Amino acid sequence: MPGAELVFFQHDELIVHVRWENVDRVPDPAIAAVQSAGQEVFAAASVSTPVRPAIVECYADAKRAVVRRSGRCRAKRSRAGPGSASSAAGAFLRTEWSVADDRLDGCECPEFPDSPEFPDSTVAEAAMRLTGDEASRRFRAARVVRLATVGAAGAPHLVPVTFAVIDLPAVLVVFAVDHKPKSTTALRRLANIAAEPRVAFLADGYDDDWDRLWWVRADAVAGVVDGDLRSAAVGALVGKYGQYRAIPPDGVVVGARVITWSGWQAATEN
Repeated sequence: MPGAELVFFQHDELIVHVRWENVDRVPDPAIAAVQSAGQEVFAAASVSTPVRPAIVECYADAKRAVVRRSGRCRAKRSRAGPGSASSAAGAFLRTEWSVADDRLDGCECPEFPDSPEFPDSTVAEAAMRLTGDEASRRFRAARVVRLATVGAAGAPHLVPVTFAVIDLPAVLVVFAVDHKPKSTTALRRLANIAAEPRVAFLADGYDDDWDRLWWVRADAVAGVVDGDLRSAAVGALVGKYGQYRAIPPDGVVVGARVITWSGWQAATEN
């Protein structure tokens, strides 16, 4: 990406850090890349991938930014003074981009006062998001998770699975075709993973006290494992479930390498 010093993804956000002199070179190729990726992934479906670029001083302010229109930047003024160590930084926040600097004075930059229109929602939202470590902890403690897969024709499939987590150089979520009653061992989840290895696991906690709600998702890439890795996976499953100690899994074992953790909680006391 032209002029970019750092580009990374966070959930559905593309974040770009760029120096001020290169800021105008970022939006168009980034928007084109998002739209091209959408066409590659959803070629057979009518799926829109709207891009809303915005300019902010820092990531926490991104929700307050207005969109870039007609090639001009509209942004919250930087509060950093001339002596600020802050250079320019850019972010596509849910496809919103951001850069801030006192030199934004040359753009159409209306003031965004602190008012009820802009509550301190970013603080509350940050408190509700689980850190990667906390998400991983809650996920590992769960007794069952939901496995989401997609078939070759694009049809989604969701099923509960018993699982374990093993730590290699990567974090691996493992599950097996076991002795629980099934109409067939040629499970749809296995065919789906063979066609599309990208999967997601969901663990959650429900309570009638909705201040205690939470969920954790692990996005991963899955495949059948064998050899020493299969033995390690079966050992982890046996160690977690008493039923497996009585009858260890003897069917196909799947390992899914976790790419990202994400999670939410309704209240910080959870």
